[in-house]
Amino acid sequence: MEKAIEKNHNEKTSSIGKRFVLWVALPLLLVLIIVLAVLSFSGINVFEKAEEIGLKIPFISGQTEETENRIDSSELVALQGQIKDRESQIEQLENTIIEKDQSIAELQQEIDQQSLIIEELREVQADNKREFNEVVATFESMSSKNAAPILIEMDEFVALQILARVDEETLASILENMPPADAARFAQSLTVFIPNE
Repeated sequence: MEKAIEKNHNEKTSSIGKRFVLWVALPLLLVLIIVLAVLSFSGINVFEKAEEIGLKIPFISGQTEETENRIDSSELVALQGQIKDRESQIEQLENTIIEKDQSIAELQQEIDQQSLIIEELREVQADNKREFNEVVATFESMSSKNAAPILIEMDEFVALQILARVDEETLASILENMPPADAARFAQSLTVFIPNE
């Protein structure tokens, strides 16, 4: 009886195994084959994808933590080298900026000095113009008899500037009191003379 029970038990176990193969394993295998065929026809290399996924799994890839640490440390050294290169580039750029700032400061200082010189020259020019206007006013207030001989003895260019600035009535009176040759020379020069404003 025990043999019958054992035989019956063996038959049930083998029948369960056969059922599993027929109803679960074979359909799964068939589906897997169909999926592989479809993916291959669509241009996806399933074996490469499986290898990539396998490399990411620690026990399947064959890499240990020690190899990963070695890779990480070599990457770390490379990154530290890049950082040092970048730092030296930054330092060079900062030095260039400092040099440019110094050169800009020097140029600005030179511009300021030139501006002061220009301002001083303008003041001198304004003083000279004011003084010259005073000289012209003096000749306008003088009698023509006294002004004519003085203008004849002065530098011709300066005398022409003065004569060009006095009013027409004073000019006519001064030219009348000059010898005819000098009056003619001054009158001729005044026709082409353009006074500085």
